Amino acid sequence: MITAEDILLLTSSGEGYNSEFKLAVPSKVRDLTEEVCAFANAAGGILLMGVNDHNEITGIRIDNVKRSAIQNSIGEISPPLHCSLSFNGTVEKTVEKTVENIIKNLILENPKITTKNMIKATGLTRRGVEYHLNKLKDSGKIERVGSDRGGYWKVIEINNEQ
Repeated sequence: MITAEDILLLTSSGEGYNSEFKLAVPSKVRDLTEEVCAFANAAGGILLMGVNDHNEITGIRIDNVKRSAIQNSIGEISPPLHCSLSFNGTVEKTVEKTVENIIKNLILENPKITTKNMIKATGLTRRGVEYHLNKLKDSGKIERVGSDRGGYWKVIEINNEQ
């Protein structure tokens, strides 16, 4: 089973020979099946949905009708493929927790770390880093001491739960 860390690693590496990203489920589910067939005819691969062209995880909601259509379409491939389909909503939350833990660890390593360096280290956009910083501040897990230029970050809650 693919983990949150695997997803972060895949998205930070970008699309390639063994990985393909889709922002949303295509209107023709058959397009996904063609991607799966291409992987099957090569060395295999991973198709992630809910990832944009900038390798950012945006998330995606797939209703049961679309889920069934995807499974049925892949099930029609002949000869049958042995592939795993994961429609697990908890991956998104796990990725979020992982990103928060990465940010807390970056702060622990360097309390004066800048947002720019957090962007480089995490592969997130400025908006993504700011979102997680605000979430961590609002939940009382980190705080900013001093000014934006001369201050530093302080981690209040250290336990890295997953």
